[in-house]
Amino acid sequence: MGWNQKRGGTGRGRRWARARSVMVLRGPLTALFSVGSAWLLVWGAQAADAPRPTVQPLPLYQMVATADVIVVGTLAKVTPVLLTLTTEQVIQGPAEKKYQVKRYVPDTDQGPWLSEHKDQQLMLFLSLAASGYESMYQSIWTIMGAGGQGELPIENQSIYLGGFSLPGFVQKTYPLPGGQITGYQWVRDEFFEAVAQYGRCFQMKIPAHSSPSSAPTLVQTCPDDALNTYRQSSAISRLLVEQSLAAIGSAKASAASD
Repeated sequence: MGWNQKRGGTGRGRRWARARSVMVLRGPLTALFSVGSAWLLVWGAQAADAPRPTVQPLPLYQMVATADVIVVGTLAKVTPVLLTLTTEQVIQGPAEKKYQVKRYVPDTDQGPWLSEHKDQQLMLFLSLAASGYESMYQSIWTIMGAGGQGELPIENQSIYLGGFSLPGFVQKTYPLPGGQITGYQWVRDEFFEAVAQYGRCFQMKIPAHSSPSSAPTLVQTCPDDALNTYRQSSAISRLLVEQSLAAIGSAKASAASD
């Protein structure tokens, strides 16, 4: 018996054995890939057909204060159920090169605006906890608020807010690529700065002497002179400060009455 036979047969026999092992391994991998593809198709159909949960509109200050991520980027891919956003700037939260986002699809054509498209620039306010599912490879994020509130299109150095009620400011209808939005127009850089600086004066924290399971509440974290400087920096900063102080006062009054 030759050396090859002692070690498992002839060279041709060993090649055949290796080929069989590759085929045996490839079989389960192919099946796993098929199952994964089928799962994504089923999930997409269920996501499109599932009853939409009731989501309450959020005031702007609350969206800024509670977002897990605030990101500016450009759409690299748009599918019926998912958006892929390539990151340009992360204002708040963990930074990723790309974000997979569950797409908001209006029940009618009267959503805040009508159609995303590739290479469109957006500011997104995102929540992870509200998504309810994850892909096999990375987190799937959910747009915050009601009716796609947390999806703010950016065009020609302006940013557009739909679905909000901003006292003291007049709503208009603005034409955009792919549709229109009824809401408010802001200078992009001014809005970015107001949102980025908000966290220096307000944060969500668990109140002192509360149990660890208590829900965090909004608190002022900067001295009054810094708060006034922030308030006076722009109209949107003033609005955010007024909304936040009103919310803090309401929470204190509610706690005192309990």
